[in-house]
Amino acid sequence: PAIYNVAKRAEISHHSNKLTLSFAYSLHQKKMRDKKYISELQAVILEKYGVSMDIEIKDARSKALDSTAAAVADIMGGGEAI
Repeated sequence: PAIYNVAKRAEISHHSNKLTLSFAYSLHQKKMRDKKYISELQAVILEKYGVSMDIEIKDARSKALDSTAAAVADIMGGGEAI
């Protein structure tokens, strides 16, 4: 199914009743943000595990950029990203 092809590319984390899917490519983020896909994924989780989950879609690259920016800021003596 189409949802599987998109979801398998995610980095997955969860806390309590929140599932976070992080994608490296904006195409996958855009597809998973589609209400159809989110509803389908929530339905599968509810059916399989009996749990209702909130789903958050994130950009996996932003984490790497943030750590890189922090390293550069440390080297440069601190500062604020512009």
